[in-house]
Amino acid sequence: MSLRMPEIGHDPLVLDALAMGDLVHMMLERALETLEEGGGLSKADETQIANAVRDAAAAISNIWES
Repeated sequence: MSLRMPEIGHDPLVLDALAMGDLVHMMLERALETLEEGGGLSKADETQIANAVRDAAAAISNIWES
């Protein structure tokens, strides 16, 4: 594990419990939708799941940043 200094000018994301739950729910829902389009969660391997979660996190971060 490597540690990095935060980039100057970027504030950390601080969420209350409800907002954190919304964020996690949106991300997992989008990842699951992607996996269902590809044959379902039960047929997905670890790499497919990781990719779906990564892609969902990127998509949701774009929504939350706007």
